[in-house]
Amino acid sequence: MSSARVLVVDDEPALRQVLEIALTRQGYQVVTAPGARTGIEAVRQSPQPFPLVLTDLVMPDGSGMDVLSAAKERTGATEVIVITAHST
Repeated sequence: MSSARVLVVDDEPALRQVLEIALTRQGYQVVTAPGARTGIEAVRQSPQPFPLVLTDLVMPDGSGMDVLSAAKERTGATEVIVITAHST
């Protein structure tokens, strides 16, 4: 089991919860954020960089690409997975 921290950023509460449950069951410490702004804030204010960030691409308050940029500005070692339900 891993004890790595994961940040999940998604404006859809149900998906955020499913990801949190699944990752927690795998032993990850999960931090969630309900949107791009709070996700960026979590990245910047975390005492240690997140090794992994899962972020939605399209959110009402910003883009997952903004979250990706903030995570990579903190450290290039953070892996970022951008997910989306949008077909285009």
